[in-house]
Amino acid sequence: MADRLVVLYRDHLPPNRARIESLAETVYATEEELPLFLSGADALLAWWPLTSAVAGAWPDDPAKAPRWVHVAAAGVEPFLFPALTGNPEVVLTNARGVYDGPSPSTSWG
Repeated sequence: MADRLVVLYRDHLPPNRARIESLAETVYATEEELPLFLSGADALLAWWPLTSAVAGAWPDDPAKAPRWVHVAAAGVEPFLFPALTGNPEVVLTNARGVYDGPSPSTSWG
């Protein structure tokens, strides 16, 4: 469990906020606010994943970088910057497969 979680969002906060907040001290940040809160966070939930703001807000000191970054999308390209990928202490996960499921083999038309 993370001690301090930063949730990056734009326009809409994630559902089930009460559950998220029960797991960690939670801070919600927009792209503009992210530099104020990211340093020293234990985890980052990128609810708004289509942004380069994380790279710009990433702490210069690797010891102050989040140890876990979860992207609420399948694509992680905006998160593949050297300070994150070069830090072996940071785990990057994504939502790949979350929306997978059975689909009908036929359609009505």
